[in-house]
Amino acid sequence: MQIIINNHSFRYEMENISRMFLSAAQIEIKENINNPEGNYVLTEISDNKIIVKVSIDSQIVENVQPVKSLNDKDTEWQMAGILYDALSEISGKTQKWGLLTGVRPTRLVHRMLDSGKSILEIRNKFINEYRVSNEKFRLLWQTSSVERNIIKDSSFRDFSLYISIPFCPSRCNYCSFVSSAVEKMGHIIPEYVSFLAKE
Repeated sequence: MQIIINNHSFRYEMENISRMFLSAAQIEIKENINNPEGNYVLTEISDNKIIVKVSIDSQIVENVQPVKSLNDKDTEWQMAGILYDALSEISGKTQKWGLLTGVRPTRLVHRMLDSGKSILEIRNKFINEYRVSNEKFRLLWQTSSVERNIIKDSSFRDFSLYISIPFCPSRCNYCSFVSSAVEKMGHIIPEYVSFLAKE
């Protein structure tokens, strides 16, 4: 499976969105290919338009939209959304975390709260623009609210200490941490915690 990046620098997001839907495929990233063949995901900016074309097993989904913003980050989100929708249409699947492929989705919530956005505005952005499911948005909002109270009570001299507990009920597609599903590796948790406490 080729992922083709033409005339933009959003390789990381386009690759990660594609991997969410094409996890079984061997992926090869190529740049500036004009007439791809076979199975591919093409993302391109040309003449102030975003072009996304997905071709898998003779099924083709293509979407062209005008670039809505001069801001590169906004354009990257727009392209990620178009690609997500195309891959969702061709595969018949959705992702509960939508477009989110980073390790800290609460950071986005905090930025929006700091800029004065209401919960309704934040929810609409996550559900409609980032394609996050209602279930995951509720979890994200609860987590952000708890974090916000802790951050509010912090002073300049405080610090955060991150201790990795690399076992999760399930593996989130957006996560880049080294971790394992409890179902698969739960048997080593007691030993891991024992060594962690000793350290």
